[in-house]
Amino acid sequence: MKPPLPAVSLPARVLIVDDEPHDRTLLEVMLGPEGFVLQTAASGEEALAMVARQPPDLILLDLMMPGMDGYQVSAAIKANIATRNIPIIMVTALDDRRARMLGLNAGAEDFLTKPVDRAELCVRVRNLLRLKAYGDSFDQYSAMLEGEVLSRTADLRFERDRAQRYLDSAETILLALDCDGRVTLANRYACSVLGWTEDELLGRDWAETCLPARQADAMKATFHEVLAGDVSIIENTIVTKLGAERLIEWRNTVLREDGRVIGTLSSGRDITERTRDADALRAAEERMRFALQGANVGIWDMDCASGVIRWSAILEAQYGLEPGAFQGTMESLSEHIHPDDRASFTDAVELAMITGADFATQYRVIWPDGRVRWLSGAGRFQLDEQGVAVRGIGISQDITERRLLEAQFQQAQKMEAIGELASGVAHDFNNLLTVILGCAELVVSDAGMVNGHREDMAEIIKAAKRAAGLTKQLLAFSRQQVLLAAPLDVNGLIRDMAGMLSRLIGEHINIVLALAPDLALAFADRGQVEQVVMNLVVNARDAMPGGGTVTIETAEVDLDNSSYRQEAVMQGQYVMVAITDTGTGMTRETQRRMFEPFFTTKETGKGTGLGLSTTYGIVKQSKGYIWVYSELGYGTTFKVYLPQTVNEPAPAAAVAPGGKNGSKTVLLVEDEGGIRRLARRILDSAGFRVLEAASADDAVRVFSHNAETIDLLVTDVIMPGFGGPELFSRLHQLAPDLRVVYMSGYTEESAARKAGIDRGQPFVQKPFTAAELVLQVRRALSH
Repeated sequence: MKPPLPAVSLPARVLIVDDEPHDRTLLEVMLGPEGFVLQTAASGEEALAMVARQPPDLILLDLMMPGMDGYQVSAAIKANIATRNIPIIMVTALDDRRARMLGLNAGAEDFLTKPVDRAELCVRVRNLLRLKAYGDSFDQYSAMLEGEVLSRTADLRFERDRAQRYLDSAETILLALDCDGRVTLANRYACSVLGWTEDELLGRDWAETCLPARQADAMKATFHEVLAGDVSIIENTIVTKLGAERLIEWRNTVLREDGRVIGTLSSGRDITERTRDADALRAAEERMRFALQGANVGIWDMDCASGVIRWSAILEAQYGLEPGAFQGTMESLSEHIHPDDRASFTDAVELAMITGADFATQYRVIWPDGRVRWLSGAGRFQLDEQGVAVRGIGISQDITERRLLEAQFQQAQKMEAIGELASGVAHDFNNLLTVILGCAELVVSDAGMVNGHREDMAEIIKAAKRAAGLTKQLLAFSRQQVLLAAPLDVNGLIRDMAGMLSRLIGEHINIVLALAPDLALAFADRGQVEQVVMNLVVNARDAMPGGGTVTIETAEVDLDNSSYRQEAVMQGQYVMVAITDTGTGMTRETQRRMFEPFFTTKETGKGTGLGLSTTYGIVKQSKGYIWVYSELGYGTTFKVYLPQTVNEPAPAAAVAPGGKNGSKTVLLVEDEGGIRRLARRILDSAGFRVLEAASADDAVRVFSHNAETIDLLVTDVIMPGFGGPELFSRLHQLAPDLRVVYMSGYTEESAARKAGIDRGQPFVQKPFTAAELVLQVRRALSH
């Protein structure tokens, strides 16, 4: 029986030589609990230098290293008489006979293949150290080693399992790929991150399985660079089984066998959150920088102990100084402040330095060229434990334009107050003038009027028109837009704006265009008309929070003063733009005040009340008109009338005298008293017998007593109770020969959609002229 090997005298010194930091660390972790004194070298040259200074008891030597490889290092150690007895165990990923033979020929005593089993490593290290102490031959060692290894099989298995558990518990992704990019190894942590089991991953193409499609081709090219040894650290995005993306930093090692590359071994760290946090920080800093620059905000920082003040370039510009020109002292700061504001500024700063409270102040500065600017400053001071100010920080902003605007706004408020007062007076006054002018026109058209009275009526009309002109001047005095009027294709403008308007009002609202073909050119400022259309469409959107339809229509119309309107009208040809919504409509009170500045029915913070008043001002200054028609529950129509490019006065339409119309009876139904009375006068003058009613219910009662004599129903489309279409339906059942003419402030298309009228029926759009009303009545009776 052979004598046992002597025990290893501790602490034995073991030198670990490997160019990969992870591999050196792994060997240290495995051998550390055994009580060895461990040293490491990252290259063959470094290892030889350490051996020369202090020879170790044993060397663990990596085979493939840049510079001197393991064969050369082993040969150099064994060639030196002072170091040739140091046992060498070669540790390599190459597991082939040729590599072992080359290592043994270079003088190595033993061989271990990566990944190394911890129990086997410890046994081989201990026995080589004991053999060295015993002084026996390698054959004796091998025979004894075989017996000891067999006796410790159970220990080896236990240690191997423990090492496997250690690797699986590490929060590092370990992944091996062959040269075709297929997965040959994946530890438990890699599987948990990727969401695949080990069996599912093994043999799969890595790029197709775990990389985004957008990166697959690029990463295949990078993989070939890794195999060639051109790159060892990369970052790329992986996709988990559930589709989540993670950013991984990889450290790659090339695996070789018999001198040829067989694949890669990579360890990865999930850096998604770190990168995301860094990106968020950079984005926040960039937003802050952009915000400060965009808002023209300057920054200052003061060291209270030294009194030195540092300014940003924006702050220096706010004082009219070149960058770097500020001297950085409170005295130089005070020199630039307006003399009348220095005391209040200094008091605010000194109080903040004593209390530590925030301060804010507005003051004037004098630029070197003598100009005066207004600045708004704010800041705070940090106090130490004794209550002494140590540091101050703050911001500054140039508010010169804002101060000017505030002054202008105060003046504008005064003007608006006067304008609102004038509007209130002119509203009712214009109503009276409209009726006076309409009735006077009817009287003048009477062929039997005495000439002297005709001259009197002409004077009345003339005076009324002058009065209307005065009220118009009162309403226009505060509007100061400069308009660049030119021939304008309104249809083209609306088509150009359609896409922008759709994006502006949102997908929950449809825009329908009903544009008249061959529309005449208007004479107006394109930019101002765009503003009018935009304001009215936005107003329509706000009236339909739950969604709906906005209809934009155009038409050519003739206007004269015989229509019932809120103001006097310049007779002539106009281009009409009508914008209709399907919202809830407006009350009479809202309609009365809707063009007043700052009047709004929206919640606080939802509107300024300036949109419609601005629209009104633009239309009026364009020598046009704007009119609204709205019924609760049926939506609203705004009609804008712009003068045509060729705006020659049209000849006055004569109201046909009586005669053959005398035998025709018309039932006139209109809930608006002024319009009803004007329509009756027009029809009376045309020779019709007129019965009138103020509502649909009233019309039913009138019809019940005169059914046999009534030839035509002239009715408003929308009225309280029930509207014109339902009224006609009821009466038509009683009198099948009854005919109808509809009137509405909505356009014909909008009225058809809202109230369901038949587009084939005669239709009069308010405001109407006497000629228009008589023409439609006669057409209805002639069919």
